[in-house]
Amino acid sequence: MDNLTQQPSDHQTRKKALGQGSFIVQAPAGSGKTSLLVKKFLNRLLEVKSPKEVLALTFTNKAAAEMAQRLKEALEGKSKDNEIKKIVEKISKHALKSKWDEGYIDSLMIMTIDKLALRLIKQTPILSSSGVNFLTDEDPDDLYREAIRETITSNAENHLLFKYFDYDYHKLTEQLLALISKRDQWLPIVSGLLRSDKNNIEEIYETYYANELNIWVEEKIKPKFTNEDLKELEIIVNYSADIKNIDHKDKLRSPINYEFWFYIRDLLLTKSGKQIRKKIDTSGGFPATNEGKEIKERLLKLKELKINKFNILIDFFNVIDKKNIVDIYPLITPFCLLLIDMVTKLNEKFKERRIIDFTQIMGNAVEVLRDTHLPLILDQNISHILVDEFQDTNESQLIFIELLLRILLVTQKNLFLLSVIPCNQFTDLGKLKLKYLVEFKRVGLVI
Repeated sequence: MDNLTQQPSDHQTRKKALGQGSFIVQAPAGSGKTSLLVKKFLNRLLEVKSPKEVLALTFTNKAAAEMAQRLKEALEGKSKDNEIKKIVEKISKHALKSKWDEGYIDSLMIMTIDKLALRLIKQTPILSSSGVNFLTDEDPDDLYREAIRETITSNAENHLLFKYFDYDYHKLTEQLLALISKRDQWLPIVSGLLRSDKNNIEEIYETYYANELNIWVEEKIKPKFTNEDLKELEIIVNYSADIKNIDHKDKLRSPINYEFWFYIRDLLLTKSGKQIRKKIDTSGGFPATNEGKEIKERLLKLKELKINKFNILIDFFNVIDKKNIVDIYPLITPFCLLLIDMVTKLNEKFKERRIIDFTQIMGNAVEVLRDTHLPLILDQNISHILVDEFQDTNESQLIFIELLLRILLVTQKNLFLLSVIPCNQFTDLGKLKLKYLVEFKRVGLVI
């Protein structure tokens, strides 16, 4: 077998990605993205005066350690890949010529994005408003709970809000705990709501729920079924609706509307919503006539054949109809105020104890990048940034990467993004990542 038949079908594309310039690489898991990143990193070392000009970012300590280990093994000549061996030979000569330190392999710029953010704010304490002497609390759960407990106590007179939570303070604490570590993602939204009037708030919520329902229908539910399945379900639903004397103009009669899937959901799921019914009785709109029995059998047959597809309705069970959210309108402002109070108390505790968590670090680092040029902060030139597992970014990290990108574009440097396909496009964050990918392409990156 010759070399051409052994090479992957996208060999030329991979080869191009290893060259100069900026690239976004999207590929399935297990397709060799990490190997590509290692080769990209090694090739870039051949072009720089200092090995610290090449920065590789990922999102977990484990991934960063694995990447560092693979690069170290390659540079120490332990790789079995002939292509890597040839690159390393050239790097060795380049390192001698450029007078790199002998231990440069152990000081390569490979880190998590959070560690880079921490490095930035440690070197710019005035800009980042963090102070020089502070500790990073990597597990601030106790501090979070303390701030939440004080927040609930100080808002104890807000009976309207706590009544909504059935005075279940444990449940409320756990929900706030899930929110507090992601406060960078919702604080701008909460601040915006507090600046809005009643009508605007209602419009914002109705639009949000309408969009959320549309995402469920168009991106999560409908793609699971064939066109034939959808036609069959439409026949079944319309028959049942006719039996129940439901208006022919009602939106539940078409699978393009979320009302249709609410109707299917209620037909097929038990009252708890935790499982699919084994039997469907006449109350579902299937009378004990020959036609009624025949339509019901068609539904049961489709359910049995597509049981794994219909399981999506179990997740859909807790999705709220936008018509049923009016009861939360009076709670929005008091809940937003409670959230602001919680963040204020947490910040006070950070200041008192001179500690900080990674959420605050990322927020402060974004401020730093907006106000200062990256090489000035790091006291070194950055020529290439490689980002692994781009699909794991949260919103703050996306903004951080965008600012890095802007710096690179201004200085004509290179960015290399790796992302597993598919990104989760069923969430707003997934769509935001897709927006960034499109924007990166627009401003000159090559996919």
